[in-house]
Amino acid sequence: SSTSSPSPSNLVAPNSDDPKELHNTVQAFRECLREFLPIGKQAVLGGDKKKMWTKLQELDSLIKGPFVAGDQLTVADCAGFPFLWRIDNEFGDWEDHGCNNIPVWLKHCSQQPAFAKSIQRSWWWWW
Repeated sequence: SSTSSPSPSNLVAPNSDDPKELHNTVQAFRECLREFLPIGKQAVLGGDKKKMWTKLQELDSLIKGPFVAGDQLTVADCAGFPFLWRIDNEFGDWEDHGCNNIPVWLKHCSQQPAFAKSIQRSWWWWW
C-alpha cells in the first residue's frame, strides 16, 4: 500500500455518537461485505477483477475511520478484516482502483493487538 494514504483520523466521514447511525453503518458494511465475498472468491480464482474492485469501492466508501463505523470497534471490523486483509495480500493496489480508505483501515486494524494476533500469513484462501 501507498505511504500517501490519509491517516485514520481524517478519513471520509465524521464520527457519530448516534446509535442509530452506528447501527446503520455497521449493517450497510456487513451487507456489502456479504455481497462481496462470492465476487472476491471468483476474482482470486481468476474471475472478474473489475467486478471485485467495483464492490470494493462501495465498501471503501462506507468506512468512516479509524474503524468502519468511526471511533468504535464493531462487528463490521471483525467481519471484514480477515477477508480484506487477504485481498490486500493478493492484489494490494487499492489506490489504483479508487480505494483510499481500506488500506488505512487495514493498517489501523492490524496495529490493534487482537487483529494482529489473527493474521496468519501461511494460510491459503478460505471463504
